[in-house]
Amino acid sequence: MLVQRLSRIVTVILLSTVLLTIGVRVRSTPLNSDWHDQFDYSFANVPPLCEPAPFWSTPALPLRLPANVTLAGPVRGVSMLPSISTGQYVLSVPATIENVSVCSTIIFQDPTTHDVILHRVVGTATDAHGWYAWTRGDNVQYSDGLRLRLNQILGRVIMELK
Repeated sequence: MLVQRLSRIVTVILLSTVLLTIGVRVRSTPLNSDWHDQFDYSFANVPPLCEPAPFWSTPALPLRLPANVTLAGPVRGVSMLPSISTGQYVLSVPATIENVSVCSTIIFQDPTTHDVILHRVVGTATDAHGWYAWTRGDNVQYSDGLRLRLNQILGRVIMELK
């Protein structure tokens, strides 16, 4: 148990060093079970529960990603300003009930327009059909009006690249 805990701590330290070296914004949180959950990558000023993170510009570097991490982008639109701008790329991991919560940024496909959307989770709940989340853009005053089930979420954003 102690060896696993030390291994996780070393992994977190190494990952933090790499991310800061390439200029990615990172805000640490208390250690828990998985390496990708060791950081809170929520960056928005909206909703108010989300604390903004510091910013460093990311240079263009080749990046080797773990198998479960996906590079998505470039982002189009202004709904996530000021936290995510047009032309930016994001890294995402598969969404789970454990890693999608209020302030998480998720990627989903709108069931009516089939547009791929990147918005912030502003609430989660459970009903007779199970768990769901609802979202809105940081630069939008209203919710998207969708009950997004876990199988409709394409990924949880863990990092944005400026």
